[in-house]
Amino acid sequence: MTTYVYYNPYLTNHKSQPDMVRVTQAADGSWSGPTAISIDGSANSPYWDPSILILADGTYLLAYSTGVFGSGGLTAAGVAINTAVSTDGINFSGSRPAFSVSSTQQVSDPSIVQLADGSFLMSVGNMTAGHGVVFYSSADGRNFTPTSVTLSQSELAPDLLLLADGSVRLFTATSGGIGSFISHDNGHSWVSESGLRLTFPNSCSLSSVKQIGPSQWEMVAQVTIDPSGAGNPSNDKLILATSSDGVNFVLAQNGFEQQAGSPEIVVSPPYHNAVVPTIANTSGSQATLVVAGTNVNVLGAGYDIADLTQNAVASASSAYTLTSNGDGSVTVATTGSSALLSGVMQIAFSDKTVTIANSDNANLARLYQAAFGRSPDSGGLAAWENVYTSVSAGTKAAGAVTALALTPVSGSSSIADLFVASQEFRTLYGTNLSHSAFVNQVYQNVLHRTPDPSGAAAWTAVMDNGTYSQGMVLVGIAESAENISGTTYSASHTTGWLFGI
Repeated sequence: MTTYVYYNPYLTNHKSQPDMVRVTQAADGSWSGPTAISIDGSANSPYWDPSILILADGTYLLAYSTGVFGSGGLTAAGVAINTAVSTDGINFSGSRPAFSVSSTQQVSDPSIVQLADGSFLMSVGNMTAGHGVVFYSSADGRNFTPTSVTLSQSELAPDLLLLADGSVRLFTATSGGIGSFISHDNGHSWVSESGLRLTFPNSCSLSSVKQIGPSQWEMVAQVTIDPSGAGNPSNDKLILATSSDGVNFVLAQNGFEQQAGSPEIVVSPPYHNAVVPTIANTSGSQATLVVAGTNVNVLGAGYDIADLTQNAVASASSAYTLTSNGDGSVTVATTGSSALLSGVMQIAFSDKTVTIANSDNANLARLYQAAFGRSPDSGGLAAWENVYTSVSAGTKAAGAVTALALTPVSGSSSIADLFVASQEFRTLYGTNLSHSAFVNQVYQNVLHRTPDPSGAAAWTAVMDNGTYSQGMVLVGIAESAENISGTTYSASHTTGWLFGI
């Protein structure tokens, strides 16, 4: 992952023709560059206020202001907001107006996000009659139409951030620092959030925020170098602030770029390029998620499957990495994009279905595979998980054999007993097997090999003396280090299908 900051270098006391550049953050927090940005072959044109979104296919989508400043330091009337695209984030092309601007309209400071439904939302500073924020929507990120939503004339320099639950936060410059609004309906309505996201003593204007990792956010902002100095661009600098919750930011670097403004922070690849709404059991309904810019079906009936089998970006498990976030959610990442899944029981790839399980549900999933010779179907696993909830936490802590093979859940039968009594188990293992034949069959079906002599002798002996039943042997071998390793999922592990959270 690489962090960039795009900005306008203010090397003179006017803003008539600023260049756009970017700097790159190193692992130690230092910055290198700047590198000049070109648009349609020009590296020195009247453009500023960059907003950049990296799309699912790796394309950089740039929105920016195109004209000169007029009287009072405000954007001149009739200046367009344009968009352009790039494959490398440096050389942009295809510049064209994002929406129609009248000869009397004054707009600047665009910010663009892709919403969870795949559409795009742009906020724009409206200076036509003072200051405020207006919003535009788009299906393709290039052609925008105005919405009827506006924010008060007291708000300045808007910046949009898509959150993990699909909500959108709008950061704005306000007295004493950076404040914010939040929308839970894709920007149709906004609620002011109390307090400041960043408190800064000097004048603080344009800001940009991105999530760079789990519980890690960075904000860059344009602030005044000397509050008592001249009110011109040469008196501006960039600061960097960090946050563990995306709400409360603290200063980390004061003035990492001098005589600079209009910053935009960009993370490549994005930590969450297409953010997936948090989902719970949908009880028969069907939801649609967006993963890597492609619709993904999430099926209901009391469980949820993230189906990536038809994902145009990538469908094979080898193209993805899964990361447990420690809170029950899983980050699914492929080249150029990632998504957050919460409440999902399985992820279906074109070559396998991966089961998501916590520590005790993983025991149940491995028993399911051992008994039936296949990874669990989500409906069957969900039903057995409901049964398993009747087993106490203390019993589960005593070990999988105790919880699954010795604890009754139906009459005097344990879960393992019920599995062994099922027709599917009998079809796979056969009936009336000797103890040694049963042990051999478990090794073949679970570990996919002939038992070693010492292992076969030990398991057969505990069955012969009545210490272990078939169900107990089944659980014991399913919970062996060899089987746990063999079933654990990773992108490079072709046989693994179980991912623990």
